[in-house]
Amino acid sequence: MEEEEASPSNDQLPEGKCNGEALKERDSGPTELDGQNGLPEGKKEFVAPAVGMEFESYDDAYNYYNCYAKEVGFRVRVKNSWFKRNSREKYGAVLCCSSQGFKRIKDVNRLRKETRTGCPAMIRMRVMDSKRWRVLEVTLEHNHLLGAKIYKSIKKMGSGTKRKLQSSSDAEVRTIKLYRALVIDAGVNGNPNSNAREVRNFSEHPNQLNLRKGDSQAIYNYLCRMQLTNPNFFYLMDLNDEGHLRNVFWVDSHCRASCGYFGDVIYIDNTCLSNRYETPLVALVGINHHGQTVLLGCGLLAGETSESYTWLFKAWLTCMSGQCPQTIITDRCKALQNAIAEVFPKSNHRFSLLHIMKKVPEKLGGLRNYDAIRKTFVKAVYETLKVIEFEAAWGFMVQHFGITDHEWLRSLYEDRARWAPVYLKDIFFAGMSSSRPGENVSPFFEKYVHKQTPVKEFLDKYELALQKKHKEETLADIESRNSSPTLRTRCSFELQLSKLYTREIFKRFQFEVEEMYSCFSTTQLHVDGPIIIFLVKERVLGEGNRREIRDYEVLYNRTASEVRCICSCFNFCGYLCRHALCVLNFNGVEEIPSKYILSRWKKDYKRLYVPDQGFNNVDVVDRIQWFNQLYRSALQVVEEGAISLDHYKVALQAFEESLNRVHEVEEKQDSPMDRVSLNTDPVVDDDADEFEIEGDCGITECIGQSGVIQGENPLPPAVGMEFESYEDVYYFYNCYAKEQGFGVRVSNTWYRKSKERYRGKLSCSSAGFKKKSEANRPRPETRTGCPAMIKFRLMENRRWRIIEVELDHNHLISPASGKFYKSHKHIGLGTKRALQLDGADEVKKIKLFRTVVIDVEGNESAELSDGEFRTTSSKSNQLRLKEGDAQAVHNYFSGLQMTDPNFIYVVDLNEKGCLRNLFWIDARSRAAYGYFGDVVVIDTTCLTYKYEVPLVSFVGVNHHGQSVLLGCGLLAGETIESYTWLFRAWLTCMLGRPPQAIITDQCRTLQAAVADVFPRASHCLSLSCIMQKVPEKLGELYEFEAIRMALNNAVYYSLRPEEFEATWEDMVNRHGIRDHIWLQTLYEDRRRWVPVYLKETSLAGMFPTRPNEVMESFFDGYLDKRTSLKEFLDKYEQALQENHQLETLADMDSRNSGFTMKSRCYFELQLAKLYTNNILREFEREVEGMYSCFGTRQINVEGQIMTYMVREQIDVEANRRETRDFEVLYNATEMEVLCVCGLFNLRGYLCRHALSVLHQNGMEEIPPQYILSRWRKDIKRSYVLNHSCGGIDVNNPVHRYDHLYKCIMQVVEEGRKSQDRYKDTVQALDEILSKLHLVQGHL
Repeated sequence: MEEEEASPSNDQLPEGKCNGEALKERDSGPTELDGQNGLPEGKKEFVAPAVGMEFESYDDAYNYYNCYAKEVGFRVRVKNSWFKRNSREKYGAVLCCSSQGFKRIKDVNRLRKETRTGCPAMIRMRVMDSKRWRVLEVTLEHNHLLGAKIYKSIKKMGSGTKRKLQSSSDAEVRTIKLYRALVIDAGVNGNPNSNAREVRNFSEHPNQLNLRKGDSQAIYNYLCRMQLTNPNFFYLMDLNDEGHLRNVFWVDSHCRASCGYFGDVIYIDNTCLSNRYETPLVALVGINHHGQTVLLGCGLLAGETSESYTWLFKAWLTCMSGQCPQTIITDRCKALQNAIAEVFPKSNHRFSLLHIMKKVPEKLGGLRNYDAIRKTFVKAVYETLKVIEFEAAWGFMVQHFGITDHEWLRSLYEDRARWAPVYLKDIFFAGMSSSRPGENVSPFFEKYVHKQTPVKEFLDKYELALQKKHKEETLADIESRNSSPTLRTRCSFELQLSKLYTREIFKRFQFEVEEMYSCFSTTQLHVDGPIIIFLVKERVLGEGNRREIRDYEVLYNRTASEVRCICSCFNFCGYLCRHALCVLNFNGVEEIPSKYILSRWKKDYKRLYVPDQGFNNVDVVDRIQWFNQLYRSALQVVEEGAISLDHYKVALQAFEESLNRVHEVEEKQDSPMDRVSLNTDPVVDDDADEFEIEGDCGITECIGQSGVIQGENPLPPAVGMEFESYEDVYYFYNCYAKEQGFGVRVSNTWYRKSKERYRGKLSCSSAGFKKKSEANRPRPETRTGCPAMIKFRLMENRRWRIIEVELDHNHLISPASGKFYKSHKHIGLGTKRALQLDGADEVKKIKLFRTVVIDVEGNESAELSDGEFRTTSSKSNQLRLKEGDAQAVHNYFSGLQMTDPNFIYVVDLNEKGCLRNLFWIDARSRAAYGYFGDVVVIDTTCLTYKYEVPLVSFVGVNHHGQSVLLGCGLLAGETIESYTWLFRAWLTCMLGRPPQAIITDQCRTLQAAVADVFPRASHCLSLSCIMQKVPEKLGELYEFEAIRMALNNAVYYSLRPEEFEATWEDMVNRHGIRDHIWLQTLYEDRRRWVPVYLKETSLAGMFPTRPNEVMESFFDGYLDKRTSLKEFLDKYEQALQENHQLETLADMDSRNSGFTMKSRCYFELQLAKLYTNNILREFEREVEGMYSCFGTRQINVEGQIMTYMVREQIDVEANRRETRDFEVLYNATEMEVLCVCGLFNLRGYLCRHALSVLHQNGMEEIPPQYILSRWRKDIKRSYVLNHSCGGIDVNNPVHRYDHLYKCIMQVVEEGRKSQDRYKDTVQALDEILSKLHLVQGHL
């Protein structure tokens, strides 16, 4: 099933998925409806509308719903219609009950009585690509009584308009064809017979995020872009057990900062999810110091389940560093209640009164005395000041109007302590309570998302919404800071807060000050110790705009400077009410007590507020606490620096000074966080790839005294299994055959000249057919040409590996048949000779080794047919995760994002929303690419050889010649699509800067992906990988040793392409191996792996040029074939720490210790001052090699270029020495030198032959172009990303804030690396803040 494309219209409705042709009814035909009488033919009960129904035309859909309405007893009205802009063709509509909604305001004054009840019954439909109209949403419930009254809509009307349909002979009796289609993204998930109630029930237990076509890519693009441009961006993905995407959560840096400031009261807006919007959005919203809504996080959830909400809240709580909000406001939802009770047990959870009041027309609109009930309800909610008053008002309402049994009202009453203002006076709401009629908190994404907004469109609008809100907040900051509000009274309270509060909050407080004059009597009622009770009378507007007098009790404690009014305005709104102000004024208090002046409303709140987490409270071994402290201090500096242009300039200069200062702090080697033992090997089980299978584990105890094979449930053979001996392979397959019910026969055995077996083939006893000589015998033919067999061969490690398997038989097999085969007798070695047993061998156990050997080229020897295996693996479209893997990935990425603001990870989802590929890279690796990204090795060993962890790693080489990690990925399979996605994700993180050279294994899919993503990079094949395969690929050949020596000679000792070609030709002709498939493919790719063809490519020493030289994997010692993903993630951080420690030690060794020179050569002395010790040791070999060079002579001069011939004695195989001539070109004018050996490009330093020529020409120093900066020790390398912000408008406060934020994150990034740097960074941030305060003082 494929998801349909959206219609090219401005207002889009969600589209469903159809199963090819429209699915028919159970009776194998469309339901036919009589348009004249509105009843289905042959049925007494009308079919209720359901999601997925399809109709030939809009008229059919309208007439069908009209027929249903007549049957049930209501009338139909067209609520909405959508038309395409250009063609005006109708493509969507909503049909509803005629009692839906309420009359417009202009109609209310008419004499006609209100007949609508806000009924929710409706259907929503749209035209699909098949040109049929499909029902996408259904609500069957009505909130009023249904009857048999004849309504206008049931008359003969067509097209859903007010124009009567003209009758004709063809239209008098009309038949409607009704189709049923599976609509997956409408919430039914393929159930064609679901009604609306069933849809709701089913969608309450979803386990997969419902994504439309293009949504996965849109999510990927957005998350990737935000991580690259927004330091400290945080997101998490939740995968179910099958690897499907279930939930997504994200929060950007500005929202994370807002969480620290305004996370005390939050509103969880699940409107989109509960109302089944196209975008299943849940937003966490707070209120800032201007009373504006501020986003604190977003999520996309699979459904309204406790599990999804719990995951979302835990993810958000992780960003909050475990700091729970004081108050949480939500809609009334059991799933939400359960999740909040679990994740936020100490928070006050209350229901949104605004949502409840909005539902009153819908829930109560069908009642007889609706207007009177609504007025009584509003009065009970908003005008009661004491619990007893609310209880009395509620009791009067339900008794007087006879609605005691109303289900919705009963449930409201049970939950009254969570939503009625009279019960919430002790809870702080920061103005988000809607405790007064008309108060409203606008949704954060109002005007940006509606019911038909798809995820892709929402993500585009999301950034616009955030930018607009950020700009509004910044402008409000400037206005509050630079302008003084106009005072309207002479009250000292107004003057006091005008200097402190932001402009908007002050306006709200100013209204309370003005309303003090409506309070005309303040009298003392009672004295109880220090507490005095006052009664304040106020004139308030009542019904019919009449003035009423209300009494408010106010408690005042002069000693403690406390005042509390019964209206509890302070907790609801965050400032004192008019009644409390009157009491303070009555008692001669001229200033509001400090406890009633909240910091969260102050103008300078974000600049001055930093949570009290001083250094003494920070755990010295907890990097998360380090980062949190640095981050909060940094935000304070950013807020201060963005105030003005002068602040901005001072802050930038101070940032640069602080960064240089932190760079100079030396790492302490005994730091608890950075201590990595370099003398101990990682804990690895040497026997991890070997296991003995017995009994229930699936292997067989092969031979018993009776001579019959013993054991139960043997494993089926599979490509890659390895065994200790030929006998073990035979017995294993024989055990499997006995269990399945067939016999085994040895089809072929291959021997070397030494009579040593090296390959074999075991087949089903029914394989092939009898020979002609046997066919003349009277015995009948029993063979069937059965293809079942296994092929196996002897490997370099002296184990026998299965290389090909065919399990299918072309005849019946049955273990229960009881048929006895010869192979099941007591025989051994796959021969007809009986195996002699002694006591020790009476019960023999087979050791089975699992190694899956896949040549991704399909270039095995002729007998290795891995085509089927490759086809199977190439179809993999989902990352294979074991139990606990998804949670391990979640925990690891969550922890890294909390401590590394520039950590990036991206996920690739297939069309079904399943996790397919995964890529991640930390900040250090991203920064290291800037220094060492010229040559990159893409290591696919784990993926190629089917490790438990399908890892692909990007590796470079640093200035010490050590491996450095540049990114990691987990792939579902070796496909071009997976590799292409991974490379593009990696290249995106590197800001589109490809490496100069890429080295990979010999793999066609890799080559295709590299050519697609890195078309300008030089793609080389790993010589070490190729040479390691030589014994495996050529070991079976007759003269293997001679072939191997000839191959080494051709590869390593050829100086020119023609020499290699001649040597290769001689090798294949001499040994008769011209037709060897693997060698043919090597020859075709020779320009990618033979050193003689790569002399023009700079490879920085990552390409071996000497025999037996091997490039080790970055994760050697940490990852083997059986390492689980969960275990690898635990070891991953250890591997990185050890690698960083090795680099740090090498830096110190190169910087602080003198290098002992072995010669008096000027070249060695020159580079000893510049290069790191490790590279210098490599170069020293070339300096020493100069003494083995003799006979340097000039043989030609062509213009400025002189050609020299340098003769050298070199070691070749078999401990022989040969004299070789090396041609060197030298240009004295340009100081250029080029040797035929090409060592400079291959290794990164000049060879002995070039040095000999320079020496002969009197050069005492190596020319500067041959001294590479990548090897130098005197260059400071800061592994911190520099987020450049060129071209910003410094007069724009939003731009200033963003630029300062990105700059300060570099300081934070450096400070989190060690305890010493942390201390120094905290001090540096304090000094920057002091400088900015001085600037403020001068302004």
